[in-house]
Order: sequence, then C-alpha cells, then structure tokens
Amino acid sequence: PADVAGEWQVREESGGFQGTLTLSQRYQKVGGTLTLPNGKPQPLLGASLRGDKLWFSFVDGENNLRTGTVTVAGAKLYGDLSLSGRTTNVTGARK
Repeated sequence: PADVAGEWQVREESGGFQGTLTLSQRYQKVGGTLTLPNGKPQPLLGASLRGDKLWFSFVDGENNLRTGTVTVAGAKLYGDLSLSGRTTNVTGARK
C-alpha cells in the first residue's frame, strides 16, 4: 500500500473547503483526523487504503457527512470530496 502516514494539507479546488488531514498507518489499516478551519479535529470514519487509493468520511463544520476518495502519489494526493451527491475536486500535499 501507499505510504500515507503523516500530515497533509488538503483543499477543494473551488476553494470552499480546506483542512489538515492527519493519518496514522499500519500496512493497509489507516486512521486519523481531519482538522477543520475552525481548529476542530474530526475523526475519520471508515478510512481504508488499497494500493494508492484512500477512502474516508468525516463530519464537516455544518454537521454534514462528507466522503473523500483520493489517489496518493508520493507527496501529493488528488481525488473527489462528496457531499449529498455533489462531488468536487480535492488536492493535497504532505506537510
């Protein structure tokens, strides 16, 4: 599996969302938090890693469940962030 452990700065390309993804990893087992702009860390729900694909969900600052599906490529990640059927592009970089 890809090495995803550490801190990642992530943001929607539209500029609507940004935060710090903090991940711990033991082989394919992944866990962590997403710290929102208000400084509140939210636990990742159902995080999983298969190869270079990472899936996770979290509750955002407005109590909406959001789901991320990203591909990890070295020190960068890219993919989608979904909310109520709407999907936006998200990018990130290891801190």
